[in-house]
Amino acid sequence: MLKTIIVAAVIIVVAIALFLFLKSRAVKPASVQVRQIPEIVQQLRSKGQDTSWVVFMFTKRGETGDDDTVNLQFSVENGHAGLDWVLLAPRNIKDRDNIVAFARQRGVQIRERELNDVHYLRAEGKEAETLGVAIATEFYGLAGTDTIDMISDKFDWHP
Repeated sequence: MLKTIIVAAVIIVVAIALFLFLKSRAVKPASVQVRQIPEIVQQLRSKGQDTSWVVFMFTKRGETGDDDTVNLQFSVENGHAGLDWVLLAPRNIKDRDNIVAFARQRGVQIRERELNDVHYLRAEGKEAETLGVAIATEFYGLAGTDTIDMISDKFDWHP
């Protein structure tokens, strides 16, 4: 009986320790303003390495809910920074064709790619940065001073 209690106590302690460790490792989004996107992407372009990325998460003005969250990603791929419209989030999937048309109206080349069974649209060059801001402000109606969430990997932004 005592042995069972000790084993149960050890399991509980290990579970709590594992929970606390994993919680401390969770990605915590930073808050940035829409108008800071170009500066952040410039730093990613100059200081990022292959597979570095930053994702801006927001909803269209007036909308709420998890299915309404837009994921606007920029990454470095083969030495080139670009915008990635990753086709995983429900809103990104829903708006795919409209984003392609929006990019083409601005003369931005956007191509479909796949990596690790994930499909995404990609635009590279300076136009990609401008397109990203236009997607947030013109397409989704955000103001430059609106606050959005940002997460990144292999890249630390320094304001």
